[in-house]
Amino acid sequence: MSLKTSLNKTKESVTSYKKSIIKNPRKRWTLIIGFIVVVILVLAYANMGIFIAAIVNGKPITRLQLAQELEKQGGKQVLDSIVTQKLIDQEAKKNNIVVTQQEIDNQMTAIEDQLKSQGTDLDTALSFQGQTRDDLINSLKMKITIEKLLGDKIQVSDEEIKSYFDQNKDSFPANSKLEDVKSQIIDTLTQSKLSTEYQNWLQNIKANSKIDYLLNF
Repeated sequence: MSLKTSLNKTKESVTSYKKSIIKNPRKRWTLIIGFIVVVILVLAYANMGIFIAAIVNGKPITRLQLAQELEKQGGKQVLDSIVTQKLIDQEAKKNNIVVTQQEIDNQMTAIEDQLKSQGTDLDTALSFQGQTRDDLINSLKMKITIEKLLGDKIQVSDEEIKSYFDQNKDSFPANSKLEDVKSQIIDTLTQSKLSTEYQNWLQNIKANSKIDYLLNF
């Protein structure tokens, strides 16, 4: 049999098979369904990590199992943190408070300078805490927002500054004068008062907000 004859017979067989599929809907649907199943299996294997977190001796641990276990271990704390962030964002919007990128960058630079003076760098410090730069940016944004929300309620008197200096002289460099460390003391007292004010403010905001928890931990 010549090659040409063989090719013609193959072509006729393919044509005949196509016609049989067209004439027989069951064959056509079987072929379509088979193709879909193959595609699904290929996609499922290629994207196994979307559904499976790990496989132990052939037994899969699903992402759902992982999520459920994480919820048990720290779900309430994480949810409370998200709720708090949402409340702060809502109050900031209500009071037309906006945090600029420049404000965040300024505080990032200050942190980096402080870490350099201690012989380390920002990325190393963040890695040690299991955080990223994005985590720090979000924290700084929240911190600046709180300062803008509550800052005008914080006052530090000269008496408080002097009292703090007298009680904590050992924590300052030897022979330090009050004027040398005054700005540092003001920052410390301001942050302390801000923390207390924030806790009271948050408690009040939560008490006056409608928060429905749909999960029980």
